[in-house]
Amino acid sequence: MLPPVNSFWIKLALSFFLLTVCVGSGLAMTVVIPSDEEMIIGARAIVRARVLATSGGLDEEKAEVYTYVTLQVEEVLKGRVVTSRVVLKQPGGEFGGRGAIVYGSPRFQPGESVLLYLDSWPDGSLRVHQMYLGKFSILKDPGTGLETVVRSSPTDSPGVIGRSIAGSVTDRLELGAYTEMVRAQLAANWERALQFEERYYGATPLLMRPPGFNGAESEEVRPQFATTSPAICWFEAGSGQTVPVITNLDGAPFSPVSGDISAAVNAWSTAPGISIQLTNGGATGLCGDVSGRVSVVFNNCDGLWSPGPGCSGVLAQTRISYA
Repeated sequence: MLPPVNSFWIKLALSFFLLTVCVGSGLAMTVVIPSDEEMIIGARAIVRARVLATSGGLDEEKAEVYTYVTLQVEEVLKGRVVTSRVVLKQPGGEFGGRGAIVYGSPRFQPGESVLLYLDSWPDGSLRVHQMYLGKFSILKDPGTGLETVVRSSPTDSPGVIGRSIAGSVTDRLELGAYTEMVRAQLAANWERALQFEERYYGATPLLMRPPGFNGAESEEVRPQFATTSPAICWFEAGSGQTVPVITNLDGAPFSPVSGDISAAVNAWSTAPGISIQLTNGGATGLCGDVSGRVSVVFNNCDGLWSPGPGCSGVLAQTRISYA
């Protein structure tokens, strides 16, 4: 029997919803790099593909900005990917004067070759599994001339606190050897992979394009990712006031959690180079907040977190929305 997603780690999603765009880029994410086995079991699909185009869009129901990435699939190593062209729905991006920064979200450039681990949002839309950890670029090794798989490195410097002890972790390998490793690991863990898929995605479809996606199915190049993050400002910080942190306790694995929230708030407020002062603002029933406060959630109410078979992956993450 596989353990529940949060049995080993409490995943605190720190979501910042703002009305204006001056806090620096020190806000990021925390990860434990998963083993190859954990990635292969946890992903719903693994594909080798070429990026055709990216475009920004707004999910009207959630009022959130996403980036849609169109792929030409060249090889399927795992999963029921049934078309040669698929569209990913990645969190973050810019559209219509609005934007969202999701630290650790993988960046894509039209024309690049990639090997991707994929899972899905609750509605079945495809996305990269475990954020940047599930994206590998396929590059020509300057020494050997061979195509090589290289794990992506995000520009926002995630806090890597360790590597999984559940098996080997491969960040770079010749393409042929890497795909052979994936096939061998999948064959050796086939039953676990099936159990994991049924447990966490049994009632979730696997869609080749997101519902409501209206982008042109073409080779049009429309990059939406900014190379640098915009500065973010809370007016309270400029006037010496504190910014409240509100907590949605739904799904919290233990009670009370106020001491842990206070410790986290203190850690963020005393981090080097950070002038903003946070304070514990009490409980909320909301999934995020539009009043400029920071929110902590345990229950994956926005579907951002990916389940995993072990004690690894993305543990904490910052998201900022702005207009």
